[in-house]
Amino acid sequence: MKIKFVGFAAMALLALMACKSDDDNNPDGPTLRDLSEVTAENETELQAYLKTHFYNYEEFANPTEGFDYKIVFDTIAGDNADKIPLIDRPELKDMVVSVDDVPHKMYILNVRQGTGDKPLLGDQVVVKYEASNPDGTIVDASAVEFSSPTLSTDPQQMYQFTEGFTHLILDLHVGSGYVENADGTLTWNNDYGIGACFVPAGLAYYRSGNYKPFIFKVDMLAFNQIDQDYIYDYTAGGNVSSPDGIPSSMEDVNGNGDPRDDDTDGDGIPNYLDADDDNDGILTIYEYDVLPDNNNNGIIDEGDGDGIPDDSDGDGIYDYLDPDNQIGSGI
Repeated sequence: MKIKFVGFAAMALLALMACKSDDDNNPDGPTLRDLSEVTAENETELQAYLKTHFYNYEEFANPTEGFDYKIVFDTIAGDNADKIPLIDRPELKDMVVSVDDVPHKMYILNVRQGTGDKPLLGDQVVVKYEASNPDGTIVDASAVEFSSPTLSTDPQQMYQFTEGFTHLILDLHVGSGYVENADGTLTWNNDYGIGACFVPAGLAYYRSGNYKPFIFKVDMLAFNQIDQDYIYDYTAGGNVSSPDGIPSSMEDVNGNGDPRDDDTDGDGIPNYLDADDDNDGILTIYEYDVLPDNNNNGIIDEGDGDGIPDDSDGDGIYDYLDPDNQIGSGI
């Protein structure tokens, strides 16, 4: 059975397009509070939560029969007065992510790493997740669904979800797979990654006028490489599908782990959304899935069989990134 990906359970990790600071107070959106002020308030609230709450680490360390492997948070008080607070757990780590030049500290709780590979930014993932506020209010949750993915026609609206959630997913590995049941449902092998993160509003829903910090829980079940390139015609108000054969997560030309900042031809469209990465008039698919054997199947079929894209003029730059190469126009 081939897994298909969809909905809120299946998301592209290349989701979050960079938001510009001049969008903060536009006529079409809310007038936002000062981000630095909100971030400072959130950090105080998150620190207080992490010092006064624990998770069911004892159940994870010594699972009983029937344990559901779900993270549960509770207050350190009464019968739980001797529990170790989240802030002191070795599984918790913090990282700083800047938004509009404002540093945001987020916390990742990696309860179980997972036994398989982990996704890269730009891959599509299958997860179970829950989003809540520190007061325990559950804002959103999803079980796993499978179907075909849907892409927005506007690059600025592709898979918009939060930066904090993305960093949690990138920290977890998948498991060893699943068993398909007779009724078509799946039972996942119990070795997938499990984690949670605690994020300030700037890494959650600040842009929508929600200034609360958030807690995300995730079961990392599977991931898949996808190719999000297409030609977008703003004048016509639509797009023409044109995948270039390179998975979005592999278009990280500068190797920093983030394909969003790779724009080889400087046209303002990152390579993962650009059907002609070097703007030489030859679509990337014809320079990567190489002529003359090109069959648009996304598999490098250049002549020498080494699995490396061609460099026709020998200048050390692959043809699909080189605007000055020797490929003809027989496309």
